[in-house]
Amino acid sequence: MGDWEHAKWTIKYDKYGREIEWAFFNAEGNPCMVDGFARFTTKYDNRGNMIEFAFFDIDGKLCMNENGYAINTVKYDEMDNEIERAFFGVDGKPVIASLADMEGGFAKWTATYDDRGNMIEVAFFGIDGNPHLFLGDAKRKASYDEQGNVIEFTSFGIDGELIINNNGYARFTAAYDERGNEIEKIYYDTADNILDLKFD
Repeated sequence: MGDWEHAKWTIKYDKYGREIEWAFFNAEGNPCMVDGFARFTTKYDNRGNMIEFAFFDIDGKLCMNENGYAINTVKYDEMDNEIERAFFGVDGKPVIASLADMEGGFAKWTATYDDRGNMIEVAFFGIDGNPHLFLGDAKRKASYDEQGNVIEFTSFGIDGELIINNNGYARFTAAYDERGNEIEKIYYDTADNILDLKFD
């Protein structure tokens, strides 16, 4: 947890009851910085999906939060699945944002889904718009059974070829019993050889 010292916080809502602003103040009633910002705002599309988060300093100017971005935009498909998340600096240009305690970051990710809403592909991009490695891969693909269980997962590098991700494998397959319990998982390298992995 970062620096959350403040005396008061306020929340504003739009006419639909959605949160549109959080602000933090010290004991004197002046704006104060909390985790790198004094205020953040949210915007929504006409279906109620959050499409933008923006962070501001005590002077009301855009500022970089502790995760390394000032603005976060989100796009959705017609089924309200999140298909793009992008991060920008105070100048509106793409930046590499970090997420929680994860190693590294990315400027944008995109996702596609099957007709049942399962995410079948996610890809990461750098500030130049090119594929970018995050947690050991630049693109991840997954396939599912009829119950929505992941039966195959594959990692790809910036060149679109199979790559060993940070978990130590390029691909895994999984099987489930009739109740949906996972009963088998097999890990493979980039040449489709079965791996003998050690997990801590």
